[in-house]
Amino acid sequence: MNVLKAVFDSPLTQSKFLPDSFTDMTEFSEIKPLWANVTEIQATVTQTIAPKVLGRVKFRGTRWRALSDRGYPLTEGTVVRVIGRQRSNILIVEPVHTPVA
Repeated sequence: MNVLKAVFDSPLTQSKFLPDSFTDMTEFSEIKPLWANVTEIQATVTQTIAPKVLGRVKFRGTRWRALSDRGYPLTEGTVVRVIGRQRSNILIVEPVHTPVA
C-alpha cells in the first residue's frame, strides 16, 4: 500500500486546518513583530486581500498568505508593507500608499 496515497486520501487532509477568513478581528492582538532590526519590509499582493479574508503576497521571493485590517480590499499588484505575522505562516500587511477616495 502506498503510504502517501493513504495520507492524502484521508478525510483529515481534506479538512481545512486554517480558515480562509477571520470573523473575529481580536486575533490581530496576537501579531508578532518580524525581524525587529529591519524597518521597511515590502511585498506585492498576488491574490486580492479583502477585508477579513486571506489573500497572498510575494515576499522575499516566496508566496505567503496575508491578511490586512483595512476596510477596503488590497488588489493584485499593490505594494504593501509587512508589519507582522500571525501564527507562523500568515503575514499582516498594510498598503504603502493609502488609496485616494
